[in-house]
Amino acid sequence: LFGGAFAGFGYGLVLMRGSSTGGVDIIVRMIQRQRPHLSFGNVILMLDLVIVSAAVFVYRNVEVVLYAVVLIFVSTQVIDRIISGADLRKLVLVISKDCPQIAKRVISEISRGATLLRAEGAYSGADTRMMVCVVETQELFRLKCAVRSIDPSAFVIVAEAAEILGQGFKPIDHE
Repeated sequence: LFGGAFAGFGYGLVLMRGSSTGGVDIIVRMIQRQRPHLSFGNVILMLDLVIVSAAVFVYRNVEVVLYAVVLIFVSTQVIDRIISGADLRKLVLVISKDCPQIAKRVISEISRGATLLRAEGAYSGADTRMMVCVVETQELFRLKCAVRSIDPSAFVIVAEAAEILGQGFKPIDHE
């Protein structure tokens, strides 16, 4: 486990800067040109599992192969966290009749933008508002406090956003 974590950390640092280790990651970059939606770690995991599966027949030692699978799995998870971890933010959807006031608080107190949308309850058919906002993880608590102080009955959805492009975040044309 520790070997996988340390290996993943090292690979992640190398790959995060666009460099290469000279191994499978070269093939992964070629695959990602065709399929950019696939995560780097998952493609490495698949390729390495094919290689390790072949090792079962060569070495005839299942125990060593199982250790290798654990190491590969842990390292690829760490690689993905290192590569995309710097971009992880929280996507917050707030459904409330008081979204305009909540958005004003977000803008003034957290210095984040927000988008207001008109919404309709599927069950009730009632017109309501929805606010969409992206915040840093450490800003999430302040946003939830603002929502709770204005509308304690608001419906709040928080999800991880792996990549945010646009003003206040990474430029859209960033490679």
